[in-house]
Amino acid sequence: MRDELIEGLITTNRNEDAGDLLAEAKDDEESVARAFDCYVKANAFQKAIKFATMTGQVDKIETVIKPTLLIALDLKSNLIKSALDTFGKRYLRLKIV
Repeated sequence: MRDELIEGLITTNRNEDAGDLLAEAKDDEESVARAFDCYVKANAFQKAIKFATMTGQVDKIETVIKPTLLIALDLKSNLIKSALDTFGKRYLRLKIV
């Protein structure tokens, strides 16, 4: 039943919640790896770092979390630049009117 719940959460893109359930169990290596992957997919980087530290997988912070975090940062900064650019164009039009 727990596995069905976890799969349901993953298929509905509730990866952080699925990671929480997997992290609580820590049954085997597979569930630990899946919990870590769920946290990373959910961009729950603080939880991923804490979980990696608790499970002794500190090397994953540098090899998995850091590159993913940099990509997420780049995407967010591009979205913010785009929003500011759009705002600037609309504000200019409003000033003219």
